[in-house]
Amino acid sequence: MLDNGYIYPATARLSLYLGSGDWGLTVEVFGYSPRAADPSITVYTYSNDIVSHRSEADFVSVEAYETYIAAHPFDAIEDFFPIDPSNQYDERDWEFLNSNCTSISLRGEPIATPSQAILKKSGILPSEPGRIRVFEICRYLAVVRRNSVLATQEEKRLHLKAHLREVLVLDDWQHPDLVRGELPSETVTFRQIAKIIETKTVTQFPQHGNTHWSNWPEAGTL
Repeated sequence: MLDNGYIYPATARLSLYLGSGDWGLTVEVFGYSPRAADPSITVYTYSNDIVSHRSEADFVSVEAYETYIAAHPFDAIEDFFPIDPSNQYDERDWEFLNSNCTSISLRGEPIATPSQAILKKSGILPSEPGRIRVFEICRYLAVVRRNSVLATQEEKRLHLKAHLREVLVLDDWQHPDLVRGELPSETVTFRQIAKIIETKTVTQFPQHGNTHWSNWPEAGTL
């Protein structure tokens, strides 16, 4: 759900994998939840032969483990944290950057904290004068270091079989409005993806959709 009320989205990516009669699909969403400690990449993986890394030891009981496996035979969710933890957040209100924060460490690379003027030039309107919210810095990083705020190949493929090969990557697509009851099968993107999986033929795919965060104004507002 790109309009998840608990997460401010910054950017997203979809990848399709095929191989030997099998298929896999990953959807990456980078954003910030005020209820979480740090911005995160959530990788949603779907496959006819999902690779699970969970065992009975991860659950309170065998029954709980079996219930999870039964409920998720073809999907897995994993979170990754590309921004290194530090004291960059305001201790009194962790939805804001610390006023003394001069840089953000993104996968080990220091990125200078932008001014509000630079944020505006990047298409991000600061919501409070003189202060920068964490989700605003996430959206800025998605502009200047998009590949770094999204998953690595190892992170993307964590729950996929090794023989699957990446055949399609979409930086923008038509995503269903799940809150209002729209199904993936009702969107042109997922109908085309289903056809590719069926025919094993990758056709021309329009790189235009609705996944930009500006199209989901209710996201993160709960």
